[in-house]
Amino acid sequence: MGIKFKGHSPFDLSEAQNASARPEGEMVEVVLTVSVPDIQPEPVQIRVPFTWKVAQSLGAQLNRACMAAEQQGWKLGHS
Repeated sequence: MGIKFKGHSPFDLSEAQNASARPEGEMVEVVLTVSVPDIQPEPVQIRVPFTWKVAQSLGAQLNRACMAAEQQGWKLGHS
Protein backbone atom coordinates (compact mmCIF):
# COMPACT_ATOMS: atom_id res chain seq x y z
CA MET A 1 0.00 0.00 0.00
CA GLY A 2 1.40 3.37 -0.95
CA ILE A 3 0.22 6.92 -0.63
CA LYS A 4 0.33 9.16 -3.67
CA PHE A 5 0.87 12.81 -2.85
CA LYS A 6 -0.76 15.23 -5.28
CA GLY A 7 -0.43 18.96 -5.67
CA HIS A 8 2.23 21.22 -4.27
CA SER A 9 4.14 20.60 -1.07
CA PRO A 10 3.84 20.83 1.83
CA PHE A 11 1.22 18.10 1.88
CA ASP A 12 -1.50 18.31 4.49
CA LEU A 13 -2.19 15.06 6.29
CA SER A 14 -4.40 14.32 9.24
CA GLU A 15 -3.04 14.76 12.73
CA ALA A 16 -0.59 11.99 13.56
CA GLN A 17 -2.12 9.45 15.92
CA ASN A 18 1.25 8.00 16.85
CA ALA A 19 4.92 8.65 16.15
CA SER A 20 8.06 6.65 16.83
CA ALA A 21 11.73 6.73 15.94
CA ARG A 22 14.33 3.99 15.84
CA PRO A 23 17.90 3.62 14.67
CA GLU A 24 18.46 1.84 11.37
CA GLY A 25 22.21 1.54 10.94
CA GLU A 26 23.54 5.07 10.51
CA MET A 27 20.04 6.36 9.82
CA VAL A 28 17.05 7.11 12.03
CA GLU A 29 13.64 5.98 10.82
CA VAL A 30 10.64 8.03 11.94
CA VAL A 31 7.24 6.37 11.61
CA LEU A 32 4.04 8.41 11.72
CA THR A 33 0.63 6.76 11.93
CA VAL A 34 -2.07 8.89 10.30
CA SER A 35 -5.65 8.44 9.16
CA VAL A 36 -6.34 8.89 5.48
CA PRO A 37 -10.05 8.06 5.22
CA ASP A 38 -10.22 9.05 1.53
CA ILE A 39 -7.69 6.30 0.73
CA GLN A 40 -8.51 3.54 3.22
CA PRO A 41 -10.44 3.15 6.48
CA GLU A 42 -7.47 1.90 8.53
CA PRO A 43 -4.68 4.27 9.67
CA VAL A 44 -1.49 4.02 7.63
CA GLN A 45 2.15 4.30 8.60
CA ILE A 46 4.42 6.77 6.89
CA ARG A 47 8.11 5.91 7.23
CA VAL A 48 10.69 8.65 6.78
CA PRO A 49 14.42 7.89 6.97
CA PHE A 50 16.76 10.64 8.22
CA THR A 51 20.50 10.85 8.59
CA TRP A 52 21.38 10.92 12.27
CA LYS A 53 22.45 14.57 11.97
CA VAL A 54 19.09 15.61 10.50
CA ALA A 55 17.25 13.51 13.11
CA GLN A 56 19.27 15.14 15.89
CA SER A 57 18.41 18.61 14.54
CA LEU A 58 14.74 17.67 14.19
CA GLY A 59 14.69 16.35 17.75
CA ALA A 60 16.03 19.66 19.09
CA GLN A 61 13.48 21.60 17.05
CA LEU A 62 10.66 19.34 18.27
CA ASN A 63 11.69 19.88 21.89
CA ARG A 64 11.58 23.66 21.46
CA ALA A 65 8.27 23.51 19.57
CA CYS A 66 6.74 21.27 22.24
CA MET A 67 7.75 23.64 25.01
CA ALA A 68 6.26 26.59 23.11
CA ALA A 69 3.04 24.69 22.37
CA GLU A 70 2.76 23.63 26.00
CA GLN A 71 3.21 27.22 27.18
CA GLN A 72 0.62 28.39 24.66
CA GLY A 73 -1.78 25.75 25.99
CA TRP A 74 -1.29 27.02 29.52
CA LYS A 75 -1.98 30.58 28.36
CA LEU A 76 -5.20 29.38 26.74
CA GLY A 77 -6.23 27.45 29.85
CA HIS A 78 -5.54 23.97 28.45
CA SER A 79 -3.40 21.65 30.50
